[in-house]
Amino acid sequence: EQNIAEEIIWNLDENGYLAIDTILISDHLGISEDEVERILFLVQKLKPAGIAARNLQECLILQLKGEGYKTHKNIINNLFFIMFLY
Repeated sequence: EQNIAEEIIWNLDENGYLAIDTILISDHLGISEDEVERILFLVQKLKPAGIAARNLQECLILQLKGEGYKTHKNIINNLFFIMFLY
């Protein structure tokens, strides 16, 4: 698990986004992509909120913790890309 987490962390860009696909990490380490995703989920719980996100939408969702943000999460999950079309 530590090796997987380190591989994820070493592949973060200067903004804290995961710069490669999880399938590439799984191939490099010879493990399943599901195992990489499981560890990525744990890394994403670290501070600062939004670390190791794969894109802006995931970064925003990771920053919205708690039940008080249901509407916010719904907007980001369902309308995020539509907002950028206009």
